[in-house]
Order: sequence, then structure tokens, then C-alpha cells
Amino acid sequence: RPLLHRYFDGARAACAACHCGDPGTGDRNQANVAALMAAGEADSEYAALVLLGDLIYPVGDPALIDRVILDPYVDTLDGPTKLVPALGNHDEVSGQQDEILRTPRYSSGWYTRTFGDVQIIVLDSNHPNDPDQPAWPTETLAAPHARSILAAMPHPPYFARVPRPMRSVRAAFAPPFT
Repeated sequence: RPLLHRYFDGARAACAACHCGDPGTGDRNQANVAALMAAGEADSEYAALVLLGDLIYPVGDPALIDRVILDPYVDTLDGPTKLVPALGNHDEVSGQQDEILRTPRYSSGWYTRTFGDVQIIVLDSNHPNDPDQPAWPTETLAAPHARSILAAMPHPPYFARVPRPMRSVRAAFAPPFT
């Protein structure tokens, strides 16, 4: 089920974004979630559609980008809504994760996008120990571009339903945000 978030600046909505994880099946469940997203957009346009990893099941085949990333969300992405994808572990099985990100025009698994007063920082939680990546959020947060900051990654450092989240993700990414 997608999550719709409205980030507020005082009494007015600064940004609306829709989030969901593990979307890339191309099956009926994904179509149902996409329909819920499109229906939710009737109230207000989303600034961002944030897809939290495992964009293309089962092995990250970039030939499936249209069928499992772009086509299911065409009704949401037909206007000003921007796609903000985060790579998941299934997206790396083929070794073609750079090609997956090239279609929505991203060159790295970690990047930032700003929508009004909301900055979305996308992190690659598949590689939290990459020597360049852990310093990047600290540098990015040192000069924030918005009043509200959202960290997006498929493997969160804290998770209520998982008894032991990935400790490497917590060690790499939690400190800059605390």
C-alpha cells in the first residue's frame, strides 16, 4: 500500500509525495498500488513518487524498465510528478543498476532532489560501506536546501518490524541525521 505524505510549512502543504517499497513485480498487486496512487493524486498533485528499492524483480533487468517502473505509474507520472527511485538488492543482481538509473536520468545510487521546502536524500543502502557514500549525507546536510529533509533507502537503519535491521546501514547513515 502506498504512503502519501504531505509535508507542512506552517499551515500550508509544502510538498506531497507518495512512497512505496519493492514495487517492481509488474503483477496485479503493483497495478493496484499504482491505481491507489493515481486516485490519491486527485486531491493534489504529488511532487515526487519515491520508489524504495527492488524496482525490477527478480534480477534488475533494465529491459523491463518500461513494463515494471514507468508503465504502471503512467497516470501518476503524466504531470509534474517526478520519479525518485532508490536501488534495492534485486536491482543489482544483473549488475546493470547504472542502466536502471539511466532511464530516470540518475547517475548514482545516492543523490538528492528538492521539492519546494522538502529535500529528499536518496541513499544506496546496498553499499553503506562504500568509501565515498557515508560522508556524502553529512556534506549534504551541512548545507540543507530545504526546511524538511527525508532520507529514502530500501533498507532503513531503524525498522519497527525487523528485530535486527542492517547494522551496517545504521552505522553508516543514522549519525548524519541524529
